[in-house]
Amino acid sequence: MFQKAKIKYKNQLLKPRLKPLVACLTGMTTLATIAQESPIEEIIVSTTGQSEALFSTPITVETVSAQQSQFDQAMWIGETVNRMPGVYFQQLRGPVDAPAIRLPVSFDNVYLFLQDNVPLQSPISFNHAAFSYSGALTSPGGMEIIKGPGTAIHGSDALAAVINVKSQAPEFDPSFNVAVRAGEENLQDVRVDMTGGVSDTQALRLAVSYQSDDGWRDTTAWERTQVIGRHLYRNDNLEINSILSYTDFDSQMAGTLRATALAETPWLDGLSPQVNRDEARDQAEYLRLSSEIRARVNDTVTLQFTPYVRSIDPQYMATWQPAITPITESQTDTVGLLSRGYLDWSDRSSTIVGVDIENTDFERTTTQTRPSQNVWGTIYRQGVHLDYQIDYQSIAPFLEHHYQFNDQLSVVLGLRFEDSEYDYSNNLTAADFTADEPSPFLILGTRNDNFEELLPKLSFNYRISDYHNTYFRYAKGFRIPDESDLYVLGPNQAEFSLEPELIDSFEFGYRGYLSDSVSLNAAVYHMVAEGGIVTGVESPAGNISVNGGEEEYQGVELGLEAQLNEEWAITLAASQMLNRVTQKFANEASPVDGLRLVGSPQNLGNFRLNYQPRVISGLQAELEVQHVGEWYMNEANTTTKEAEQIVNLRLDYALNSGVSFNAKVLNLLDDDFINSASAPSWAPSGVFRPGNPRLMSVGVAYSF
Repeated sequence: MFQKAKIKYKNQLLKPRLKPLVACLTGMTTLATIAQESPIEEIIVSTTGQSEALFSTPITVETVSAQQSQFDQAMWIGETVNRMPGVYFQQLRGPVDAPAIRLPVSFDNVYLFLQDNVPLQSPISFNHAAFSYSGALTSPGGMEIIKGPGTAIHGSDALAAVINVKSQAPEFDPSFNVAVRAGEENLQDVRVDMTGGVSDTQALRLAVSYQSDDGWRDTTAWERTQVIGRHLYRNDNLEINSILSYTDFDSQMAGTLRATALAETPWLDGLSPQVNRDEARDQAEYLRLSSEIRARVNDTVTLQFTPYVRSIDPQYMATWQPAITPITESQTDTVGLLSRGYLDWSDRSSTIVGVDIENTDFERTTTQTRPSQNVWGTIYRQGVHLDYQIDYQSIAPFLEHHYQFNDQLSVVLGLRFEDSEYDYSNNLTAADFTADEPSPFLILGTRNDNFEELLPKLSFNYRISDYHNTYFRYAKGFRIPDESDLYVLGPNQAEFSLEPELIDSFEFGYRGYLSDSVSLNAAVYHMVAEGGIVTGVESPAGNISVNGGEEEYQGVELGLEAQLNEEWAITLAASQMLNRVTQKFANEASPVDGLRLVGSPQNLGNFRLNYQPRVISGLQAELEVQHVGEWYMNEANTTTKEAEQIVNLRLDYALNSGVSFNAKVLNLLDDDFINSASAPSWAPSGVFRPGNPRLMSVGVAYSF
């Protein structure tokens, strides 16, 4: 797909900053050209909302180019982003995953997901697998991950990372691309992309895709249809980028396996016989329209406004509650505005000011269709268990100032104030239940929860030379509780309130060139989080959740890229992490104090060997080895998942300027490995999700 981009640059699949290195080896440029073009060529938008050079950005940012994404032909986002240092997306089923970026694998709202610089979802209801119904792979325009808390332009959920997926922009030169791929487990992948100008000032782009497969385990089939339409209007002082994104997603829901089943029958779905397989589904419809309006007022002032509307309509069955298997449906409707003013005072001084506004209406219902059941003393009646709505409002003014002291030293000062409010109302009362069948959840009345936070940011960038750059950064991040933390409470619980979780992050980084053909980026970080949510705390009124004590995350990350010669290139990503509980509770000791955090790989590695032989023009082959280190499965650190590695192979052959063929083999050596593992109190020996066996797919792409 998108073969024209591949034909234009033989080594486009390496990061853009390595393209001049290839030319240097063939005598086409000099090291001075590398210094001028290579770091500055790689442009990012995630840190400020406008284009800036990655080389001199004082923050740890990892990138994947559009060409890399296209080459991967990925079916889920982790297949591409797991090449980044310190980034691990854990595949749960099909395209559904859970991320771990500097933190343990998390299902909470500790990451801010963006698509084309606009939040993919609202903080009120976080979905760790939201990329499964995003347009991340339909129109791959590259990905950027800010590691650590976001900048001043990012709000709640930007606690540990910001992940921005970009779709391809409209082009005035017309083109049409279609790619079809098929593989084992009835894999089907069809992608169509077309773009072109409709006038001197307007261009359109339409990307449509359909992906599905039956899954190698029972009850793991899924399908996804996505449409992304883009319109560009541009004149001398005004640019408007409008994006319409729609996704329809449907997935069966397999469960976890105990150790015996993992060893003997890993293809089973792990669901209880009580679960109706036809209803064990995770479904969602996603619709979003945004329009980024950018106007240059004069040489000093540029204004940017991005209004957006967003609707998310998911539903899923709680298969982990086999006796009752309730179905939860929700509706999230959002109207928002991102507004920014870019003030360029001089060549050395600039300021970004703005305010972000969001208003979201959220509704949730949980219904049990099966007959009433008594489960461990709690009666779950047939009918509606939960039915409530929340009005969420947020306003966040921010300021970020950039100042260049001299050719080597620059500073960035940022400050963001965020004020968020939940207005909760319950559609159920005690009158909706009986003494024989009481509510299985605590019935809450109307209530209001407000969260305020001031977030400072400070970073320094020191350019040692044209080839070496260093930076230091401090940032405070936060996340507010989502709706389920506050309003989904058991009958023996008591009502409570929570404060936001906060994190202080310190990092030191380096970007540069070790030689004409080797680039290196490295970072050392130390993050301390306070006020994380601790559940199941006893109180005189019942169990409650409280803001906990302190957790510590620290590590080293390394990314290396080398063009060995005209045919061979390598990329290496490695990280070492130490994530531990400093103090679980805010005001008392705990047996887990000082121990490692559950689900936190102690190290990660990704090695890719890229081969483009001169004797076979148009052929590209890539061998990937992915390593995931051991992690503890329980809080007591007595059960461990061992380190594992898998090997993947990808091939692409451009027959001519319009036709190409590709093949991919995941888990080339057909090794047994585990995608997820934990040891909860009810399963001390562990529960597991096995990784896929060897899977092969082939495809053809045509463009003109």
